Amino acid sequence: MSIILFAGIVLLIIIFVLLKIFGSDNFPWIQFYTRGRESGFTLQEVNLLRRAAVENRIQNPVSLFWSVRQLDRCLRSMILRYRSNGNDGIRPEMISKLFDFPQKS
Repeated sequence: MSIILFAGIVLLIIIFVLLKIFGSDNFPWIQFYTRGRESGFTLQEVNLLRRAAVENRIQNPVSLFWSVRQLDRCLRSMILRYRSNGNDGIRPEMISKLFDFPQKS
C-alpha cells in the first residue's frame, strides 16, 4: 500500500515539474476561469475570452473582467475575427453580453 502511495506522489511531482517546464506561461489560468464564472460567463465563453486574451497578448488576462480598455481590445479582435472567418465559436449573444458587461460591474 505504501509503495502505491509513494508512486502516486512521485507521479504527481513529475507531472507538476513537466507542466512548469513545458507550460506556455506562468499565468494562473484557474484564477481567470474562476473570475469568469463569478462574472456570469459560461465555461465556453470564458474559454473564448482566454483565447482572445492570448491572441492579444494581454499581460494579465484577469484584467478583462475589470478593465474596460482591455475588454474593448479583445472585443475588437473578436468582432474582426467574426466578420472575417464567420462563426469561429463566437456567437452574437456573446458579443452582446461582453458589451453589456462593463455596465453591470
